[in-house]
Amino acid sequence: MDVQKLKGMIAEIAKEELAENREMKKLYKDISRIEKEIEKLKKERKDKFGGSYAKKVNNEKDPEKRKSLLKPIKKISQEISALQDKLSELRKKESQYIDSLTSSGKDDDLYIEGVDIEVGHDDEPEMIQGTVYEIGKYAIELYKMLEAFKKTGKEIDFPHWWQAKVVKSREFISFATHYLENETRDSEI
Repeated sequence: MDVQKLKGMIAEIAKEELAENREMKKLYKDISRIEKEIEKLKKERKDKFGGSYAKKVNNEKDPEKRKSLLKPIKKISQEISALQDKLSELRKKESQYIDSLTSSGKDDDLYIEGVDIEVGHDDEPEMIQGTVYEIGKYAIELYKMLEAFKKTGKEIDFPHWWQAKVVKSREFISFATHYLENETRDSEI
């Protein structure tokens, strides 16, 4: 295969991944924006219609006046519901994206027009062992940070994109572990 053609194919793959990453960044921004809008509307609903306003609505005997008092509450509730539906759709897209990453079954070899191109190294066990050590070190640090947050007793709301990265990392490590377990088990049989 021509080297220039191969470089072009690799560049095309990189462009596709970059476009996909941009799309995911936009998705995470949209999720975060909608979550903030929902929280803002919930707070607005509570501030405007809680307390004395709620008493006023509950004490109103005239059905028409009561309906009129409930109208703005219903409007905000409908807005919240519509945003929650939209958020649900975005989370579904995010889940499908994560599933596509974890179920692709592709390893680090490139497959171009039926040609298997190995991009590995001879000293892979030693190289990957250092990486696994770093992952473990960061996992312990992260666990300690989360434990400290937990001990504060405060409710902490991490960004959805951040939580997805933690879940994705666990899935990748799990798949890598299971792959090696299965490979070594098969060779023992």
